[in-house]
Parts: sequence; C-alpha cells; structure tokens
Amino acid sequence: MRVDEKLIRHIANLAKLRFEGEELEKFRVQFEQIINFVEKVNELPTDGLEPMVSPLEEPVKLRDDEPGKTLDHKDAVRNGPGVREGLFSVPRVI
Repeated sequence: MRVDEKLIRHIANLAKLRFEGEELEKFRVQFEQIINFVEKVNELPTDGLEPMVSPLEEPVKLRDDEPGKTLDHKDAVRNGPGVREGLFSVPRVI
C-alpha cells in the first residue's frame, strides 16, 4: 500500500503528533513498511487454525481479585493533565 503525505498528516493529527521536515518522510517510510508487513501477514494461510488465547502451553495463573489499599481522591487527580471541579479535565475529542 502506498502511503502518501496527506494520509500521514491525517494520522498525525488524530494522534496529536507533529512532524517537522525530514521527520514526516521518515515516519511515512516506516508507516508504509508496517502496512506492508501486515499485508504480508494477512496472506498467510490460516484456514483451519484455532485462534490462540496465549502462546504459552500452560494456562496463565491469575491471582485472586482481592480489595486492597486505594488512592484517596486528592492523590488520584494530583497528576492529571488538568483538574476542574475535582474531575479530570481533558481536551474534547469529538
């Protein structure tokens, strides 16, 4: 798949990334390589294969879910990007 500058600028805008000069071309080349790799993987014959839950043969042992110490509200919002009226304040996405 050919990835052009318009697509890269759109993706960068969605991801809130800024590219200057050569960075844009470098990212475009890397992104195109990733897309090409995924397209190759999609060509692999997977008919009759069961989906994997884990690459490990043994089942994953999960710990019991037990309540523990939690942060109080003041500590929880202390490192937020912005706090307004005691809640996290983030830029509008839509």
